[in-house]
Amino acid sequence: MTANLVEHLIVSGATKNVVGFFFCRYDEVESLKARTIIGSLARQLFDAVSTDVSVDKLCAFNDDLPLDVDQIVDFLREALPKDRQYFMVLDGLDECEEEEAKLLIANLQNLLTSADQVFKIYCSTRPDVFQWTNAMLAPRWHFSMSLANIGSEIADFIESTLEHCLELGTLRLGEPELIVAIQDALLEGAQGMFLWVAFQIPSICAQRNDEGILRTLRDLPKDLPETFDRVLRRIRQSKSTGSSHCQKIFKWIAATKRPLSTEELREAICLEPFQSAWNPRQLDNDITGTLASCGSLVMIDEEQLTVHFAHHSVKQHLLSTASDESFAIFHFDLAEADREVGAICVTYLSLGIFESQIAKTRHSNLNAADVPAVVVSGALPQNIVSKLAIRYLKNRQSVQSPVQRQLEDVAGVTESQRLQHIQQQFPFLQYARDYWLLHTKEAHIESRLSVMWRRLLESDDGVADKPWTKREMEHLPKRFVDWVVEHEHSALLERIIVGFVHTSGLGHNRLFRFTTVLETALQEKRKDFARKVILCNIPAQDIRDKLFFPIVRGGGDLDMLILNCKMGGNLDKTFTTEDQDTLFFLDRVTHWYFKDGTEFTLLELAAALGHSHIVKYVLFASPLQPVEIAFLVAAESEQREIMMMLIESHRIDPKWECRSWSALFYIARYGTLEMANRFIESIGNNLYPPWYHISHDGETADMVARRYRNIDVEKAILDVQDPWWKANWREVRMAPSKPGIKRHEVDKINKGFFEEGEFLKLENKWHYKKDRGGLIR
Repeated sequence: MTANLVEHLIVSGATKNVVGFFFCRYDEVESLKARTIIGSLARQLFDAVSTDVSVDKLCAFNDDLPLDVDQIVDFLREALPKDRQYFMVLDGLDECEEEEAKLLIANLQNLLTSADQVFKIYCSTRPDVFQWTNAMLAPRWHFSMSLANIGSEIADFIESTLEHCLELGTLRLGEPELIVAIQDALLEGAQGMFLWVAFQIPSICAQRNDEGILRTLRDLPKDLPETFDRVLRRIRQSKSTGSSHCQKIFKWIAATKRPLSTEELREAICLEPFQSAWNPRQLDNDITGTLASCGSLVMIDEEQLTVHFAHHSVKQHLLSTASDESFAIFHFDLAEADREVGAICVTYLSLGIFESQIAKTRHSNLNAADVPAVVVSGALPQNIVSKLAIRYLKNRQSVQSPVQRQLEDVAGVTESQRLQHIQQQFPFLQYARDYWLLHTKEAHIESRLSVMWRRLLESDDGVADKPWTKREMEHLPKRFVDWVVEHEHSALLERIIVGFVHTSGLGHNRLFRFTTVLETALQEKRKDFARKVILCNIPAQDIRDKLFFPIVRGGGDLDMLILNCKMGGNLDKTFTTEDQDTLFFLDRVTHWYFKDGTEFTLLELAAALGHSHIVKYVLFASPLQPVEIAFLVAAESEQREIMMMLIESHRIDPKWECRSWSALFYIARYGTLEMANRFIESIGNNLYPPWYHISHDGETADMVARRYRNIDVEKAILDVQDPWWKANWREVRMAPSKPGIKRHEVDKINKGFFEEGEFLKLENKWHYKKDRGGLIR
């Protein structure tokens, strides 16, 4: 249906209509990612309107290439011509992970709001997915396939398929009227499932007589799982089929990142993990027959010659728990299959047969006697091997002639064309080079595999492809770190930690190796991978303490903070900007007030960045930790929720001041009436009321509130002041400018309020007495 719609739009649409389409495939991982889908649609639209999308133009739009999903959508809205209609057709959205699908739908919704272009979107999904796509996109039309419509289509499908089988001779009947019984049985058992019908017809055709057909019709499986189990049971019981080959094929189809061709799969299933030499005699001589032995569970794409499950439900069934022990060997864990594929890829790339062929195209004129015949035959297509075999039969002496000449005579391959035939000679090589890293995320678990994996990682021979250079891996640029985090690669994470051990004398690189990976993981919402970073065996306590930096910067995840505490992180640790590691981090992530050489704590960093849940936790877990600087940075960052939290902790010292401002000054400048009242209540009968404090500029807190037009706070402060102070504050404020009164003496006045035995004689004979509770003359 979707394909017909695309054809109609392209063939019958108006000349100004531009069409982009995408079909999600359950067996191609890349096709299920939002960025791949949006990127493909964007490429089709730009190609259709002949818009030049050069790298320079993309860089002018955004320096950070490649673009993410949001940036691609913004670029579409900016760069596409304004006078066109754009159609986007999507099929199989229900195959995507829900997170990816919702990201895609959110960005499509962004396109629909464009005022300059007209975008029209068609999505084909299952009913359960439609519920939330409908809520996000609010579609104008909704078409639902009713069971009645599906039933009539299934009837047509059964009729046409049976007719085709009769014409081909795959279905043979003794009694012609038996075809009606077959048709009725299939229509009754289908229950709206085309796939169920498709699986039953081959089993019916496999019967040799009418009695066998009738017995099959009486015993048709009720649903798809039972159908799959019957196929697996037949494979297990078949004497002509190797169950081990079917096991391997199922695992390879399920675990690979893209569908393998028949020739790629032929090489892959002949290998064993950790084998030391390439042996072409292990290659399957009839891969098509081996695939046929997997029954109707596996199919070959006739156009691309790639191998697939007949339906994604086959994969789901094989990954589930077996209902019968007799065929439980075919059920498997996907993570286990992925590790096996990774081990084969690493083994294949480590065999030592590719270096010379990838590095150069010149070949020596070797004698066949010097090269085992199996190496020659294993590197050639089957038709060429057959021709060579015939020649050997006719002339046994030809074995002494040069191998190179024979290859040129029979295959027509010249030396200049040799490089082009590497892929034909070793079909699985391209897949192994492209995906070995993605299949070895847990390579560090298996020590034997780990040795081979590290050798490939550190080699420069070009055999194992890597999306970065060796220098980039050593210096951890953003591209490398993003790749490690995006793919949650535990083995590379361990390698980064090993690199830390070897580069412990490189200054801020010590901290950078941990904080960069952890911060990126938290920012990308990959908590499981972030947890792995924190759980690493970190060799230095100071680095463990500094992991609080990226936790706070990466979003302030409290679970990660608590986990780091459990692993030995010290909440009361004081950091200083004199430390190179700390200074390097602060220069990247914090504000100006941490760059003046002062010490700071995790509480202060969390307060500055507005992570109230972390502030609350530290206040609870560390009851003796000073909070005044945290209050200051929260105020200057205008984090009012945190300011109130610190006030209500009753831990702010009224005598504390910074740059001659007490806490009440910061409330007067940044706070609210509720803060002022709570702070005044928390002081109670304190011997040093801060509303009498005078700054170096000669201001009091109420004056600061007035200057910043915080009228409610000003009134609250004035309401608690002593009547004498209200009458004489102007003279007190002038004290710093009066002859003979120095600034340090004003400080002494501030500090000396209500202290027993304190009696100061200054020029105007001010003095302080405890019994009066105020400043008197």
